[in-house]
Amino acid sequence: GWKARLHMRETLDAATPFLTLTTENGGIALGGVAGTINLLASATATSAITALQGVYDLELIAPDTVTVTRLLEGIVFVSPEVTR
Repeated sequence: GWKARLHMRETLDAATPFLTLTTENGGIALGGVAGTINLLASATATSAITALQGVYDLELIAPDTVTVTRLLEGIVFVSPEVTR
């Protein structure tokens, strides 16, 4: 019953994330009793990223939908593809 969401934004105040992953959109897979969390970003989603760095956080939402826990947060650096 748990859900998760992750946003990456160029700055904390940026209105629009440049990447959004959730359990609902298939971007995050929770591993149940194993406790794993897999982040899955498609080639289409990542190729659209123009930012070179930003900030992110990963939140877990309890089944009661009220309790939200920030599990991870930090700075992300984007390395554009060189080999095509």
